[in-house]
Amino acid sequence: MLKQASNNWLWKGYRVMLVDSVTMLTPDTSNNKKTYLQKSAQKPGLGFPIIRLVGLLSLATGGCVNYVVGSYQGKGSGEASLFSQLIESLSTFDLLLADRYYTTYTILALLLKQDIPMFSDKEVAVHFLAYNLIRTNLARAAMP
Repeated sequence: MLKQASNNWLWKGYRVMLVDSVTMLTPDTSNNKKTYLQKSAQKPGLGFPIIRLVGLLSLATGGCVNYVVGSYQGKGSGEASLFSQLIESLSTFDLLLADRYYTTYTILALLLKQDIPMFSDKEVAVHFLAYNLIRTNLARAAMP
């Protein structure tokens, strides 16, 4: 669907991609209980396992480009950690639109490595300044 989208749906030549996360309760099967954690405040065996889903969506088509599922808590289960698994789905023709949970310097460095710009609602000027500073220094370092 994304490849069939009209060029009229581009914003200043970019495909705008959105990233966000949601948590969901899963059925309390034995497999889900082993794979996904429950809230720590709950007694063992009560409640339902919780998953976190981080999705990459096309603004133009509304379609899901890619997603990753993980536990809602624990090492490597945060939005930014899970999103780092999706960065390879983006291209230099994409502009990432993200909320404040994705404005880490690690995410910016990973996006910079792939030459993907990002827009976010938190401290935009500071992050773009840092992004451009890193980009300029990398360009200078690559010069003979």
